[in-house]
Amino acid sequence: MLFRKNKKISGISVIIPSLNSEKIISPLLSLITNYYEDVIVGIDSKTSDSTKKVVQKFDCRTITIKNDQNYVEGMFGSFFDSCKYDWILRIDDDELISNGLIQYTRNKIQNNLYNVIGIHRKWCRFKNNSLESFEGPPFEMDWQYRLFRKSKIRLKNKIHTPGFDFDDAILLNQRDAYIIHLDWIYHSYDERLKKVEKYERIKPTTRSRHYYLYEDILNSERYFSTLKDEELTSFIRDALNLEKKHELFK
Repeated sequence: MLFRKNKKISGISVIIPSLNSEKIISPLLSLITNYYEDVIVGIDSKTSDSTKKVVQKFDCRTITIKNDQNYVEGMFGSFFDSCKYDWILRIDDDELISNGLIQYTRNKIQNNLYNVIGIHRKWCRFKNNSLESFEGPPFEMDWQYRLFRKSKIRLKNKIHTPGFDFDDAILLNQRDAYIIHLDWIYHSYDERLKKVEKYERIKPTTRSRHYYLYEDILNSERYFSTLKDEELTSFIRDALNLEKKHELFK
């Protein structure tokens, strides 16, 4: 059972930047609001769907962010005044986090000597009713600096960066603590291709194609491995109701 009736985690604010995510954000909020006391969803003012209505069903706060940029890094500074705590965990609306990472933030974060922590992100798909992660290059090196003290970083509004500069950091070398990226599940190849083309217009040669379009990687099938996390797999399967979805998810 992924959801446990423990006291909610305090001492850390969870921020979730969002744009037109009415169809995908519920699984994340179902998970995060069950565990964390301070959760803030920042909705990009360019949002044109019913994201806000969906978010308001959950135990979290909502702010609207005027984002003049066409990428998520332009939103981060707008969260900080709303955050209750100095420690911040950023999660994107098409992601989930493992129970190992949840428990790390509950039990160990306050004793950490570093101000910024890199978390491994796994890019995943569903196939044959199993959650599979891509374990080949370049994905095994996808470390995301998502856990940090806001008082110890300097904002930097640049695409495909952490969104800030910092003086010290550590990579969280804990195998069961990671971020799950569900972009390959939520979006078709054509949708992801449009995203890559947008990124490349903003910053040419970002090499983001390799991440978003795994189908274009030579012999990509050899790099997939079943994710050995039955709790999280079951949660995602149930949350997405995969058996009723388009063949994209099968």
